[in-house]
Amino acid sequence: MSQFVVSLNFNSLHQAFSARTGRILERAAFLLTAAEDATTNHGLVPNVKGPTPAVKLTPRPVEVVRPEGARWITECAIRDCLEEVQDFLEEVRKLCAAVGLSERGEVPGDILNIVVFGPSRKFDRLTLPEKIARLRADYGAEIIDPRVDHILTLNVARNCLVHRGGVVTVQDCNEGEELVVRWASLELHARRPSGDVLPVSEGEVLEAGTQILAKHVVSERRFSVGESIAFTTADLCGIWMMLHFFGIDTSLRIVNYAKSKGFVFKDDAPGGDAGGG
Repeated sequence: MSQFVVSLNFNSLHQAFSARTGRILERAAFLLTAAEDATTNHGLVPNVKGPTPAVKLTPRPVEVVRPEGARWITECAIRDCLEEVQDFLEEVRKLCAAVGLSERGEVPGDILNIVVFGPSRKFDRLTLPEKIARLRADYGAEIIDPRVDHILTLNVARNCLVHRGGVVTVQDCNEGEELVVRWASLELHARRPSGDVLPVSEGEVLEAGTQILAKHVVSERRFSVGESIAFTTADLCGIWMMLHFFGIDTSLRIVNYAKSKGFVFKDDAPGGDAGGG
């Protein structure tokens, strides 16, 4: 009987997730800034020979196009980030399923395919909340970082952006009569020589003897019924930090799950030279 070895990489999972979501939000922040700085709208001018389109689009004022463009950029960015979250959770599922098979010792390849890859299509059809519930049911409540609750508030905003043009309706409200989006991130504070601890402003020059402190803070944006969803570039930075730490913490939780199944990692082995699972 032929044998093969399956290599499980516990580090690349969160690294790839963090990089992809970071690039998405970087592009969004760049475009939002460009839209804010725009002073003219040249509209759509066909650069083709022959008949022009039957419908002529007269350029509208920048003040009209700017919020529409910002809303579209935000919709694309939030939608794409949450698709990355769903892909990340699928990788979490496959990694946990493979770890679970380790208890059987040598596993035939057909069993590996059935257990690890077989459920992929069914899992893909689940909604984001359903995927989270499925993972917790199969691998324990602690398998997913609690920041996922903040990601679910972002998912509410995503649904409003995609299905209702970003204008909040009653069905979008997740707290009373408001749609609330939360994210946990790091905020830099400075302990001045005087002893005062104050937030650090962008571009601020700090005096000698100042200590820099990083504090975990929970930020939120509240949108009332009839209000349009909008995020600043600072908001997007905070959201990325939340996604980044969510990926790291969930990966560490998978490592702990693997240890509970008998995996030994190099850092934990006596002398530090034992092989990892």
